[in-house]
Amino acid sequence: MFYTDLNHFDCSKIQRNVYDLSQNFMFFCLLPKSLKNKILNYLNEEAYEAYQYILNIDDEFSTQINEAKFKILGSFSYYSYLNEEIFNHIDHLKKEKCQKFLFFYSRDDDKEFNLEHRFGLTYNDFVLFRTGGFKTKAKKNSYGMPYVINDYFNGMYKDKHLSLSFCGKPDNNKFKLQIIDSIKNLKYSDFIIRKHWANNSKKPVGLNALSSYNLGPDKKSKKEFIDNIERNLYGLCVRGVNNSSYRLYELFMMGRIPVFLNTDCNLPFENEIPYKTNTVFIENFNNIDHEIRNFHDSHTEKELLNIQKQNREIWLKYFRVDGNYTQTKKLLTNLI
Repeated sequence: MFYTDLNHFDCSKIQRNVYDLSQNFMFFCLLPKSLKNKILNYLNEEAYEAYQYILNIDDEFSTQINEAKFKILGSFSYYSYLNEEIFNHIDHLKKEKCQKFLFFYSRDDDKEFNLEHRFGLTYNDFVLFRTGGFKTKAKKNSYGMPYVINDYFNGMYKDKHLSLSFCGKPDNNKFKLQIIDSIKNLKYSDFIIRKHWANNSKKPVGLNALSSYNLGPDKKSKKEFIDNIERNLYGLCVRGVNNSSYRLYELFMMGRIPVFLNTDCNLPFENEIPYKTNTVFIENFNNIDHEIRNFHDSHTEKELLNIQKQNREIWLKYFRVDGNYTQTKKLLTNLI
């Protein structure tokens, strides 16, 4: 069903951390097992734990392009994806018989892509999956994509006690900073406001790429972050550098209830996942406190417990890397 040219495979170009790998997830899932193990051994500890489930997948790339329905272009470099480096690759593949290109994009921006013009493709030639961007600007062949994250769930859920988590550095987006400033002093807000990224670096990320991106956050910072989610029933999800929330998937993973501020986001599998019932789904940001309290007061303790359990199951089925692959393949099968 899927084809790629493994002659272009270069493990050394792939970022080692879990944050920048999501646009590679489909490619990883379809590698031969020997190459899957090579990838896993190259990743840092957190990314290894998140991507180990690719070994659960038996599908592999087709070796015959004319037998495949989709061409996947390996997004080996997080920073150079969808630029001139892959033009020649696309030109070569366009000459072969295969139905559609698949593009996966998770970089921190909301740029609009005119792939039809840029690569000389027609509208029916490709499908785009991305984490950011805006739903109202997305074309019909564009879909939301989740971030692949590690599993830190301890099997415990919360009782009906109103509490809201946030741990992070909020000033990467003006809107995010304004929202956090407006609710951080609520009685039920359990906020940890950091001055630096999770590895405690005082240098800008771009000047400290080795520790920020390759090594990932230090264990103390990560534990503080996970503990913050774990001890609260709700967690704040608001856009960052791009129009998506990494924390949304972390809260589903932890079996908690996201307070999701929808800023015209491209949500993955939105026709199947009950976002509007299993999150505090907020589109009017004038009184967030009221929205949270109204949701909380309108649910019994049993109902809130069931939502937490459902959210954990949603993460396993749709967002863990093997579940993400299965559901993405299902979506694509329906497009043929």
